Amino acid sequence: MAQVQKRGKSRTPKIAKRYTGKQGKRSRFKTFKEKKQRGSQFNSYICRITREVTNSTIPKPKNMREVKDILDESQEKMDMAIMYLEDALAHIRAGKADVRLLDSIRVDSYGSMVPINNVAAVNTPDARSIVIKPWDKSMFRVIEKAIIDSSLGIMPENNGEIIRIGIPPLTEERRKQLAKQCKAEGETAKVSVRNARRDAIDALKKSVKDGLAEDAQKGGEEKLQKIHDKYIKQIDDMLTAKDKEIMTV
Repeated sequence: MAQVQKRGKSRTPKIAKRYTGKQGKRSRFKTFKEKKQRGSQFNSYICRITREVTNSTIPKPKNMREVKDILDESQEKMDMAIMYLEDALAHIRAGKADVRLLDSIRVDSYGSMVPINNVAAVNTPDARSIVIKPWDKSMFRVIEKAIIDSSLGIMPENNGEIIRIGIPPLTEERRKQLAKQCKAEGETAKVSVRNARRDAIDALKKSVKDGLAEDAQKGGEEKLQKIHDKYIKQIDDMLTAKDKEIMTV
């Protein structure tokens, strides 16, 4: 009589028990620790791939400009406005001696028109006078005539050794005129700053059409406004300082 094989629950070989999960399914990981470690490695791999894709050089439309480039160009224009204002205010006579009052005056030296400080030593020994000492005595008359013919409006004194320019005190009416002139120069500088901001905004809008993200555009406009406000404040501070200088008797 053939021996009947007993039926019963099949036993999983001991060697396979290590691979069996809670629900009886086979698992690739021998222990929970190994599973956790492999999961961490997988997450690291995904993060690395994501970074590589993000940082990779994605081809951009040829006409699209970066936000940073637009902001840098705008800031350069605003810097030029500040430089213009500094120069304009320096040439407004405020009752105080300043060698920069002579910057616009040119003299003939060997056939070339050059600034006075190219042919003479110029300094301010006190707050009310500018002293010019030519290196060549033949330049005395040339420098004196150039000052008289200029828009400085002050008669120089020539004693054969030095040329002295005395800065007369300002009248109340003249102070008000100069303060008004400074304000006009400040407005010109502010218009230049606002124009630079407008050009940058237009460039950002154009870049959006060329493929720039709208979030990047909005962020660029916010940064641009902060830059604009900083330069406007700088102009106001410069005007306040110059107005104080003019009104100080």
